[in-house]
Amino acid sequence: MSGRRAGEDVIGTLRRIDSVRALVAACPEDLRLAYTTSELAHARNCGRVAALLGPVGWTALGGSAATLRAYHALGVRAVNLTGFDRFARDAVRR
Repeated sequence: MSGRRAGEDVIGTLRRIDSVRALVAACPEDLRLAYTTSELAHARNCGRVAALLGPVGWTALGGSAATLRAYHALGVRAVNLTGFDRFARDAVRR
């Protein structure tokens, strides 16, 4: 994958994450960002819709473990590693 394409995938994913987080912040009575299954259940029990960030496609990682860690810091809890390249194999090993 070219560096330019990887950068576009990362930027597009960051924009989508930002949009979801902004929507949740704008509708706190209806929406809740969830990171775990227990938070999903809690949102449901409180009458809210839970938003779970992910899965992020492997191309959106840009071949970078730092990008993966940044997504995790932003709340992403699932990554789809369907196109196993060397980076994906190394990430799974860790």
